[in-house]
Amino acid sequence: MERLTSLFLSIPELLITRRHYRFADPPLRWLDTVITAFYPFAIGLIFLMPIDLIFSTLVFYALYHGQDVLGRAVGWHLLPNSRIVISNLSEVSSVYYVAYYG
Repeated sequence: MERLTSLFLSIPELLITRRHYRFADPPLRWLDTVITAFYPFAIGLIFLMPIDLIFSTLVFYALYHGQDVLGRAVGWHLLPNSRIVISNLSEVSSVYYVAYYG
């Protein structure tokens, strides 16, 4: 594919590499490095996945990192054993979810 883009300029270049993004300003600074990578086989597998599985994966990914950002914004990372507090927060939220939606 790379050779085609160098021979024919009308074909767009597909960057199939990992990109590492880091945010400079809080609260997004507290996220780990956000890595994006586009691989053709993974994109093809996504077309075979059910749409609700794709959205639930994205929602749980966002909730996991959102809890970490919220914990740092509130100041829970300064507590001793802060990882225990944040991990217990995710367990408690899952219990509330199961209790509410049954």
